[in-house]
Amino acid sequence: MGRLLKIIRKFLLIINWTTLGSIVVIIGSILGISLLVAIFLHFLINRIFGYSGNKDLDYKDKVTAKAKELFNRYKH
Repeated sequence: MGRLLKIIRKFLLIINWTTLGSIVVIIGSILGISLLVAIFLHFLINRIFGYSGNKDLDYKDKVTAKAKELFNRYKH
């Protein structure tokens, strides 16, 4: 255990914290840009294929209305 702590301590002394910060910033930027591209493509594809997120809700409303109609028709 003591040997591991010595290795970790040596690594922390050797590492250049500015370099580490730069690497973190670069990775964060790549992830952020990827997220923006994914969101843009999502909306672009939805626009191209004419998909509306409310179609499922409309369908559920129609089914619910039909179920209520049948229930009211056949209830005793």
